[in-house]
Formats: sequence, C-alpha cells, structure tokens
Amino acid sequence: MILMPLTATAQTTPTIDDKVKYILEITEAQKSFDLGVDSVRPVMLRQIQAASSKVTPEIANYILQLIDDEIASTKPFIMAFINDYFKRSFTEEEIGALYDFYKTPIGARLASKTNSVMKQAMAEIQLLLQREFAPRMKERLSRDVKLRDAFKQ
Repeated sequence: MILMPLTATAQTTPTIDDKVKYILEITEAQKSFDLGVDSVRPVMLRQIQAASSKVTPEIANYILQLIDDEIASTKPFIMAFINDYFKRSFTEEEIGALYDFYKTPIGARLASKTNSVMKQAMAEIQLLLQREFAPRMKERLSRDVKLRDAFKQ
C-alpha cells in the first residue's frame, strides 16, 4: 500500500479588514450608497437650476454629467468612510460574530434584506457629502467655462 503524502492546507484567518469587507459586500453597502446618491441627484440638480434662470436643459444635462464624474471620483473615499464607520460602530468580537453569521446560509439571506448600520450611517454620510462633495462641485461648476455665463447674475 502506497501512502500519498498529505499536503497541509494552511487556512488563513481573515483579518478584521477582511471580515468588514465581506460584511459590507454581503450587505450590499455599495448598492445602498448608489441608491442614496441616486435619490440625492435630482435634489442637487433642482438646487443648481434654481440658482439661475439661465440653466437650460442642455446645461442641466451637462451638470448631471459633472455630478456623476465627481461622485465616481468621490466614491472610493466614501466607501472607505463607511468601512471605518463600521469598525467604529462594532467591536472586533461583534464583527467576528457578524462575519461568522453572514457566512451561514441564513445569515447570507438576511444580509441581502437588512442593512441597519448603513441606515444609521446615512445621516453622517449626508453631512460628509455636504462638507466634501458640495464645495468641490460648487467650485468645479464656478470654474467651468461652459457654465460661466449661466451663473452670472
């Protein structure tokens, strides 16, 4: 009888960052962010249109493109904020328990239906967007050659 050598399979223990990443992926945190942004876009556009009667539909569409571009460049920063917010909201033990739970079939199903931490974070994310995104967008719009005349009073 020939014995095949057994290869030891080293299983790496996930780090706290790995666990948080998995939890945010399974709870669809990025999708929640995208839905939140989609709900804010029309409000931002209305505010821009209200700033000047010279904002035509063409200019409004152009502004939407600029907003989409700015959101895309801001998104990694926001997702990093969400990751850090999550780690501030839960202990390592709680994150480990959530990770273990979401790895189960029932946990995975529930994760797709609930996202309470993200709901709690939305108020802080909106403040973050007001502080970081809105001033950048306002500055970008004020410097844009195509929009200079539209915002003159």
